[in-house]
Amino acid sequence: VWWQRSAYFRGTPEGQDTLSSAATRLADIVLARIPKLHKSLKLSLDPRVAVLAQDPPPTALSVFTDGSAKPNPGPAGSGVFARLPFPGFAEGVVLRLASSLGHGSNNIGEMHAMVVALELCLWAATSPSPPPAALVFSDSLHCVSFLTAGWAFPEDPELAWRARRAYTRLADLHRRGRMEFGLYWIRGHSGIPGNEEADTAAGLGAEGSMDPPGPLTAHAPVSWATADRSGMQLPVCELASVLGGLHAEMVRRGFSW
Repeated sequence: VWWQRSAYFRGTPEGQDTLSSAATRLADIVLARIPKLHKSLKLSLDPRVAVLAQDPPPTALSVFTDGSAKPNPGPAGSGVFARLPFPGFAEGVVLRLASSLGHGSNNIGEMHAMVVALELCLWAATSPSPPPAALVFSDSLHCVSFLTAGWAFPEDPELAWRARRAYTRLADLHRRGRMEFGLYWIRGHSGIPGNEEADTAAGLGAEGSMDPPGPLTAHAPVSWATADRSGMQLPVCELASVLGGLHAEMVRRGFSW
């Protein structure tokens, strides 16, 4: 139908203007459906963002993401470093997640890490005892702008759709006052500990995508999760299994989720 209408418009004297106007109207409709930015959901060069990333509030769920490809494109991986607040753990529970993605670009690794981070926040937000705030930090201008400013992400539409869906739900929870949520861009390799942890995890993921696997994978598992001072080691295959195992372990230790 769109092709037929376009062909008709091109045959009329005012066709070019009509087609252009129709395209503009469609673009306006699409842009109107992109979630409006809240003051905390923004791309910012404010130095306070770097300070926040350096030392996130201990009561908040803080998540750092990164992607890697060696070379780019090439064997790709994603990395996520998260700290979850838990009673009985002064410094919270730490998750280090690395994923080997096979052949891909750095942007694919970045977006995959973003999906994991956002779905982790969404899972926490809908748990019986959600944290008061969830903060996501990414050094990918492309990923953050895709979610907050309507940039395109044509490399993997399905992956982008998953990120958009989770982000939209979190933004809605934020607007309804269910949980504070912030998505922030930070500079990579600027000495922020969480970003450096995510970068290391992403590198491990990329190493695991090599054939044969790279040397780093001989010294650490490609995917892993640990809890500070708990002695707990959880195998990571899927995000759901990690969270399910973490939940079961916390319940076993007498902590409410």
